[in-house]
Amino acid sequence: MITCASCGETNQDHYRFCLGCGASLAIQPSADPPQDASAPSPDPAPAPSSALPSVPLQSPRQMTTGWGPILSAHLFPLLFGGIWAAVGGVIFLVFSVIGFLALPLMMLFSLLPLLFLVIGSAILFYGVRSASRDRDLLLHGTRVMGTIVDSRLDGTVKVNNQPSTRIEYTYRDLHGSEHSGMERIFDKGLIQALEPGTELPILISPSDPSSSVLPAARDVRFVMPAPVEDNRPERLLTKGSPAPPASWATPLPLVSSLDPAPLSLWDRFVGASDGVVPMGAVTLEGARLTTPGASVDLEAPFVTSITVWPLALDQAEVAVSLRNRGAPPTDPSVTVKARLDQAQISGHLPVQQEAGAWLTTDHFALLWEHLCYHASLHGDDLRRNLQTSEQHTHQVHVAEPATVAQRA
Repeated sequence: MITCASCGETNQDHYRFCLGCGASLAIQPSADPPQDASAPSPDPAPAPSSALPSVPLQSPRQMTTGWGPILSAHLFPLLFGGIWAAVGGVIFLVFSVIGFLALPLMMLFSLLPLLFLVIGSAILFYGVRSASRDRDLLLHGTRVMGTIVDSRLDGTVKVNNQPSTRIEYTYRDLHGSEHSGMERIFDKGLIQALEPGTELPILISPSDPSSSVLPAARDVRFVMPAPVEDNRPERLLTKGSPAPPASWATPLPLVSSLDPAPLSLWDRFVGASDGVVPMGAVTLEGARLTTPGASVDLEAPFVTSITVWPLALDQAEVAVSLRNRGAPPTDPSVTVKARLDQAQISGHLPVQQEAGAWLTTDHFALLWEHLCYHASLHGDDLRRNLQTSEQHTHQVHVAEPATVAQRA
């Protein structure tokens, strides 16, 4: 910023004349005393990069920028696929009509535009499906931190003789595994804003951590939600653990998301996954609890780890991890997650976001009854930390002090 010496008006660095008085800004008298040339000058402050969007932790998120920034990242397949499909479809229709009415030989010439129609439709379908996947990640993805590895112009892909910008980044999911991703957009200014080594939020899929999107490369803007308050009670009352049924009749389905929006036929066709989509099952055979890739014997002593992550609307994300006591560290844990009201969760549980398989609220309550019963047989009381019954609001000690509000 440049301050005018005549009127004191603040102007942008590239202004030649003051907006306040019209005086020239080319030569400004220096008010600082002359410095010794031999004295080391301080390092100039780095130029601020363009304002990058803030990404809320909570999901589902709301965007104010619509589909434009999402579609611009897939401009190449949408543009070329749409042109090829449209031109090939029109020519194929014209040749087919002429061949059907007058010249049957023209039907042979329609095979070439038919090939353009098929290839263009496939490219267009790929672009629409990729854009739908990115929208799902922007609205419902889990936020992790990543690092820009490389950002450069890539002349191999051009639109209107404009080279694309290739941005490569790495990140770690909630399990600690490292992944890499790439964005290709048509904005030269992002090379200065997204320099190598810059740490930025990345949105990943909870069911497929290798699927990611870089919000800073899409120029999207989110509606920042109100601060999340931790309204959990200090401690829940302990009550007896009645013996549940021996098992449930069918496996409980795990889901990729708990957002209640149902998927239409078109949404499934274009690859959307922001509804309740079954992705596996958790079973209880006798006393052995099994999820894809892990199992725990509930008849043997087991260790339970419960963490909570406050969400908007007085809800919280609860993750319960189980492993048998004395099991090798290399054995995977059984981890299930659900969304519950904050009033159902004790304030003594640590605030931490974990990775795990989602269960609906009803299915989690059914599983929780079994866990509490088997834990009580081993001398552990899980109900003091979590209540899944509808009467949980009346089971809180009145004398306990209220917890201090904290942001997630």
